[in-house]
Amino acid sequence: MVKGCALPVLIASSVHMSEQRSLKPENSTMKKAITTVLLLSVAAVANAGTVSNFQFQKFGYQWTTSSGNAPGPGSFSPSHVSPLSSGIGLTLTETSSGSIVGGETRTLNRFLYGTFRWTEYVPVQVSGQISAGFLYYGNSTTEIDFEQEGNHPNTFWVTNWTSISTYQTNPVCCYNGAIAHALKMVWKPGEIDYYIDGVLVSRHFQFVPSTAAYFMFNFWGTNSKSWGGLLTPGTRYYLVSNFSYSPGY
Repeated sequence: MVKGCALPVLIASSVHMSEQRSLKPENSTMKKAITTVLLLSVAAVANAGTVSNFQFQKFGYQWTTSSGNAPGPGSFSPSHVSPLSSGIGLTLTETSSGSIVGGETRTLNRFLYGTFRWTEYVPVQVSGQISAGFLYYGNSTTEIDFEQEGNHPNTFWVTNWTSISTYQTNPVCCYNGAIAHALKMVWKPGEIDYYIDGVLVSRHFQFVPSTAAYFMFNFWGTNSKSWGGLLTPGTRYYLVSNFSYSPGY
C-alpha cells in the first residue's frame, strides 16, 4: 500500500512473474481453533470505545496509530484501532453518504531482513475495502505487502516496491477470504518469499528493497470500480494475532 496512492492492479511490463507453487490442503482443525478465538475478538472490537491518538505494547513491540488521509477516498482514525488480549483489531466504517473511516497501526521499530509472521482474519469480505499487513518506509523506498481486496476475497496480492513506480506484484488464488489465514514474509537480500498457511506461494527477485522499514497493518475503504471495489455501507473488522519477527531466514 502506497501512502496517498492506491496500488495499481496491473503488473509493470518490466517485471517478471514470480515463481509460484501449488497449494496444499488447509489444516481445518487449526483453522477452526483460530477462527473461534478471533470471533470472540470481533465482539471486543465492536464494543471498543472512542480513543485519542495513542501508543501501545503488543507482540513484544511498541505500536502507534495513524491519523489523516488513507490511500483511498477516506481517512484513518485512532479510534478505529483496538489493542485486544488476542492481538490488534482494526475497524472500517463506510456510509451511504460517502464517509469512509478506517484504522492503521505501525511499529515504532524498523526492521531490515528476516522473517515476519502473523495470523489475520477478515470475517466480512465485501466490495469497498482493502486489508493489509506490510513493511513500509519513505514513499515506498521499502514496501512489502500482503493485501486482500474485498471485491476479490479469494485472492491475496503480494507486492514489493523500491519506489512508487518500481515494483513486482502478482495475485495468489484461491482461498476462503472470510476465515483466518497464517501469513509469512521472508525478506532476504535480493529475494522475498511469501507463504500462506505454511505453503510457499510466491517468490520475488525483482525490486527487492534494502532499507529498514516499519511493520504496519491497515484496513481502509475504497469506492472504485477497479482496486477494492465500490463502497459497501456498514462497519467491518480486521483482526491480527500472533505477529512475530525473527532476523533469521
